[in-house]
Amino acid sequence: MTTVGEPIEPDVWRCYHSVVGKGEAVIVDTWWQTENGGFLGSTLPALSRAVEMYVSLKPGFAASKGIADKVVRTIETEIGKITRPKNVWIVPDMPKTRSGKIMRRVIAAVSNFADVGDTTTLANPEIVEDIRRHVQNEKVARGEVPRKLSTQELEELKAFGRRE
Repeated sequence: MTTVGEPIEPDVWRCYHSVVGKGEAVIVDTWWQTENGGFLGSTLPALSRAVEMYVSLKPGFAASKGIADKVVRTIETEIGKITRPKNVWIVPDMPKTRSGKIMRRVIAAVSNFADVGDTTTLANPEIVEDIRRHVQNEKVARGEVPRKLSTQELEELKAFGRRE
């Protein structure tokens, strides 16, 4: 189950989990992800998606492998090992937008070495280039080289901006 748009109080989360989800549903709040720095992007190809986590830290915290590992352990513990992200990218900031649609498209494009498209409606479009450079340079250093995306994959990336 997901919520989109508004923050939800902890008591309401517990009600969703226990009553609506009967104690078994995983609940994800994309408002928190969009407004406060954590965001899941998805890597193609369509038949074998790999989740990537983009995280920006509060001021005063330095990026480290330890923090990335803690994010992974927390996801495995709180949600389940099946949701383990392929990569955790600690970035200096996240694109700021009133809607997660644009950010989903931008992050998915960065993860897949694709064109991020129009970023003029972002409050901080300059951060996109910083994130792109950081993530893509690290991927290349790890041996993940860009490949030509299929027409279906390109359409799927564009669709990230249309889903809500």
